[in-house]
Amino acid sequence: MEYHVKIIDPTNDEERYFLFERLTEFNLPFLGKNQERKVVLGVDDGAERRIAGLAATITYGTMYVERLWVDEKVRSSGIGRKLMVQAERIAKHSGCRMIHLFTYDFQAPDFYEQLGFEQWGMLEGFPNGHCQLHYRKLLLTNG
Repeated sequence: MEYHVKIIDPTNDEERYFLFERLTEFNLPFLGKNQERKVVLGVDDGAERRIAGLAATITYGTMYVERLWVDEKVRSSGIGRKLMVQAERIAKHSGCRMIHLFTYDFQAPDFYEQLGFEQWGMLEGFPNGHCQLHYRKLLLTNG
């Protein structure tokens, strides 16, 4: 039998979900059932305008920080640090062994290093001549 690769509509969520389910099914004997948990934190100013936020996912004992944003007007005020400290509290309370994230060389590598994150990987030349830097912070657990 000859197999042919076909392009599928990328907006077809059913196709994407199908792939996700098949991979999850394959991983199950190796990783066990996953209890994924989404974490979203926000900071508003006095006028209820969002000035900072963090989005993360806890999966298989690791918190992955997907996004951290602080409005340019309040950067260097400690808000980003407060968000990361709260995320770490949640990670520890949830039994996570580590926090993982990536940043770009022009974003905040020094910020994460000051918070105790260690760089463990780098994708050079991505995006557009910059570097994607991967960081992790190992958390102490009772076990």
